[in-house]
Amino acid sequence: MKNSMFIPAQYNFILGTVFSYTSDSSIETVAQNLDEFCGDIPKEKQPSVICILDKGLIVNVLKDGMSEIVTIPSDSTTWGVIKNAKEINFYLFYLILQQHLNTTINFPPNLLKYAETTHAIDNMQIMIPKNMIPDDMFIDAGKTLENIKEISERFASLIQCSFGVAPIIPDSQNDLS
Repeated sequence: MKNSMFIPAQYNFILGTVFSYTSDSSIETVAQNLDEFCGDIPKEKQPSVICILDKGLIVNVLKDGMSEIVTIPSDSTTWGVIKNAKEINFYLFYLILQQHLNTTINFPPNLLKYAETTHAIDNMQIMIPKNMIPDDMFIDAGKTLENIKEISERFASLIQCSFGVAPIIPDSQNDLS
């Protein structure tokens, strides 16, 4: 069995499989129908393996020699029929599936980015206690970046000038209660 090629920047092949316990048609008829049905479909988008448990498997084999099962259909492959007992058919289907899973890298999704794009965390508020604000922390204020500590000091000065009292700016969430 040939390993599936994987080039992360270009390619992550999705294995197309069909599993069936039985069929009223012979496996040869299913293979012929599959070949006719897939005639106009690009090879890389065709199924990789079809298992009819009590009849056999339809797999992609290299045209050159027809002795090697490959998991990625291409112009250098053709359909091949393998007939065996149910146990061997199931075992071979499992091996082909494992071969693909062992040679493909599936990157986990960025769940935080997903939550942002679906607006699930639009109302999230992040609070940083005043005494923990680093000197080099800035906030995007439209066309400029504003230093957080300077904003806090200007706010306190504005309240002092406007109302004659110094505002109470809590150092942590606990100071609010």
